[in-house]
Amino acid sequence: MDTLLVALMLLGGRSVTVEAVLARDSTLLLPAGEVAALLGTGAPIAPWVTVRDLSRAWPTVAFTWDARALVVYVSDPLAVLPASREARARGDAQARGATYIPRSGPFAAFTGDDRGRSAWEGGYSYKGRVAVTARRTVSGASWGLSVAPSSALFLSYYDGDRMRPMASARIAAGPAWLSATWQNGAAALDALLALPHVAVFASSRETFAVTLTAAPVGVQVGRSGGRIAARVTYGPVPPSPFVVPQVN
Repeated sequence: MDTLLVALMLLGGRSVTVEAVLARDSTLLLPAGEVAALLGTGAPIAPWVTVRDLSRAWPTVAFTWDARALVVYVSDPLAVLPASREARARGDAQARGATYIPRSGPFAAFTGDDRGRSAWEGGYSYKGRVAVTARRTVSGASWGLSVAPSSALFLSYYDGDRMRPMASARIAAGPAWLSATWQNGAAALDALLALPHVAVFASSRETFAVTLTAAPVGVQVGRSGGRIAARVTYGPVPPSPFVVPQVN
């Protein structure tokens, strides 16, 4: 399995970059906790989620995985996701010339199916800055805490009966981006410096990449798995600076 940095883009809303895993059968495994934080959904019961799982859970939402650009696009035209409703409320307030103030308060939901199985979830959100969520199903219980004091900082922690504790932090300042994750007793650190036409990415997993772009041409040189590789691209889609060129 390969580890990738993938961008999750909620169209019309926020976007985040997460550390995902590409299985041998080409299935993309996304960190369920960070996906839930972006979409505004309850605490996950499992540490990983696939695009297919998301499509099944939210049939009216389009989840599109662009493997070349390393981006998962989330299109929610009906605003069924909590994050989409918040983004729409913010846009409506701005259109009226008003200041958008995120609401605070508890939330809860109950789900049942024709097999007699049920799921309870709930929590509390404070002005879109802090959220505590919990979920319980026949598979067990899980809970999570996310904190976003500003657009430049995001912190999260998730734990549960059938998942190991997972913590993450992201800091963005101008052209610099730093992400740290901790799970299974191991920590990983990723950093990116993106300047016009030049981007440098480095990871504690002994991986790095330098990306040069002059549209429509892109050139990448990187090291992963003890090997150095180079990649040249041409076209309207620039290469992702999070991608380390390699030949499997």
